[in-house]
Amino acid sequence: MKIGIITHYHKSKNYGGNLQAYALCRLLTKNGYEAEQICYEMIMPSVKKKSIGKRIKRVLTCKNSLFFVKIFDRITAKVKKHAISCEKQKRDAAFLHFNRKLIPHTEKDYTEENIRDCVDLFDTFITGSDQVWNPLYYSSPFFLNFVPSEKRKLAYAASIGCESLTDAQKAIFQNSLTDYKAISVREGDAVALLREFTPLPIQVALDPTLVLEREDWDAVASERLIEGDYLFCYFLGYNRKERKLAKKYAKKNGLKIVSIPMILYGYSVIDWNFGDVKLNYASPQDFISLIKYAKCVFTDSFHAVVFSNIYQKQYFVFNRSKQGEMSTRIVDITALFGQEERFCRDKTREKLAYITALSDIDYKKENEAFENAKRESIEFLKKNLEG
Repeated sequence: MKIGIITHYHKSKNYGGNLQAYALCRLLTKNGYEAEQICYEMIMPSVKKKSIGKRIKRVLTCKNSLFFVKIFDRITAKVKKHAISCEKQKRDAAFLHFNRKLIPHTEKDYTEENIRDCVDLFDTFITGSDQVWNPLYYSSPFFLNFVPSEKRKLAYAASIGCESLTDAQKAIFQNSLTDYKAISVREGDAVALLREFTPLPIQVALDPTLVLEREDWDAVASERLIEGDYLFCYFLGYNRKERKLAKKYAKKNGLKIVSIPMILYGYSVIDWNFGDVKLNYASPQDFISLIKYAKCVFTDSFHAVVFSNIYQKQYFVFNRSKQGEMSTRIVDITALFGQEERFCRDKTREKLAYITALSDIDYKKENEAFENAKRESIEFLKKNLEG
């Protein structure tokens, strides 16, 4: 059986996206199947937005504060210079190497217009994991709408990434789930959201990164990159409070801070002066290694929590924004491991006193809930691929 997987894989520059794409292919290969990622390029609509810089400059100009305008221009020039010097191209190259060399994939790249051309390449299609069903980034191929009904269609640990749906979004699911063989989702809340759109039982399945064994990840991880004890920080959000807290924690415990700075279109200003060691172009292999050898982890990333548990690390996870968007996955994974107190989701927990008062996570304690979930996730795939 040859299996085609569609997820956020194509030229992805996201650590979690690459690692979950690798993991599902690897999991299926270990169980005797031939699996490839479909190189699907989702074309995002371009939205013109005024930059924050232009807004500030306009306000200052309206006040005729030429002095501040000149200062702002100098700062802007430094921002651009720093953005160029952050070696973003090297990070992109590191990602591309992992993405294309370590993950099996189709030879051809597809778009929504020609993705039907890949139908004859595979016997079965899987969508997931990751936020393939997030309605904010809707793309019909992630619902396998290009696959004819006679082909087997599965959803594995598909994530919706939101806690409620509008009427228009409900219509998408109503029309898209009719001919699936089986459906599993990553977050428990998604079961209730989708139940009305399909007669199929909806199962919660683990993110594929959690279903692989530690030995599988040891084979991928880079050698130790940083000598000595360190606090590894990986923040995707722009909250200053967590970074300040990390500095206090590191100082109290005699740790240096090792960080992967947030780089999207440029180097985030919030990370300029954060971290004793900044790894601007860390690869997905390096990401695993940095957690593997860390003394402790501070993060707002789901997959950083995943690998903290795989490598049995002390960690603390925070909301990515003040509104707490996308926190459902963090609630679920910390509950799965019985580590709810590690989610510092409000002001009472975002304090050094709270963090230092917690006992270390006891990884020697047997976690029956996780082992059951892992077994059921593998059984879900086997049953529905072979049935």
